[in-house]
Amino acid sequence: MKMCKLLGVAALFAALAASSAFAAGECPGVGELTWKKFRDGTYAKPTPEERGEVQDLIAEYAWVMDNRDFVTLPDLFLSDGRYHFCEMKNKDAIKSLTPKELAAQFQGDFQNLQNADARARRTFGGILIGKDKATGDFEVAISTVIFLQVLGVTTAHVDYMANIYATVSRDKADDLLKFKALRVAPDQAGIVASAR
Repeated sequence: MKMCKLLGVAALFAALAASSAFAAGECPGVGELTWKKFRDGTYAKPTPEERGEVQDLIAEYAWVMDNRDFVTLPDLFLSDGRYHFCEMKNKDAIKSLTPKELAAQFQGDFQNLQNADARARRTFGGILIGKDKATGDFEVAISTVIFLQVLGVTTAHVDYMANIYATVSRDKADDLLKFKALRVAPDQAGIVASAR
């Protein structure tokens, strides 16, 4: 348990030291019921094929993160895509990263987990997908639980819970869906810059 906390603290300091500029207004604020937009007519319903394609991207993201694949991670984003660490009490991103910055960030963070022989696993639920009527982008809201386990030492335990809000677009270069923006908003303060 001490090792897990140590990892989180070390990663927090490393992440804050390497912080990119804040991204104003990129994160949902407390009390913003963004999930209601999926039913109030703001978004169009995606076709079953579109829904399946978006869910495949989300599943690929989970597998890439769980398997510490920092090489593939930027390929899930548009070249001008952004990854935002959020706090629920703050509409400004604590950190906003390009795909290349994200890969570099997680290369170090993943190494911390590997050094401790720890594994993170995430499960996704409550996935809402809507299609922006003006842009054709997909808006996604997800609830996630991240588990952490030191292999051979501890049983898996809940590390933290978060909401993920994504904007997904089709990349004209390869006709694949990719993240235009991915916002991770943990319920617990400080976890946004952890190694998980």
